[in-house]
Amino acid sequence: MLDSRGQELFEQLRELRSVIAGEENVPPYIIFSDKTLVDMCVTIPLNKEEMLRVKGVGENKFSRFGERFLQIIRNYTGRINENLSSEEEKGCGS
Repeated sequence: MLDSRGQELFEQLRELRSVIAGEENVPPYIIFSDKTLVDMCVTIPLNKEEMLRVKGVGENKFSRFGERFLQIIRNYTGRINENLSSEEEKGCGS
């Protein structure tokens, strides 16, 4: 199971998957399965090499969709790191 942060990322990835499925005129699971999206949320790939280790992501799917999913993950992890930094700053001032 995913924690609340993982669930937030999962929802963002699902939304992107739905957009791409609409563009491709295919069901969302053809793009990536829920299991693959969950694996992305657990492993947090940040580059092509790491993304290709995610179960359900091969060269073909990566070349077609991978960068768009990586962008969501990078944006998400950057935001989480910013939040952690600001929380640490608050803690140091106490």
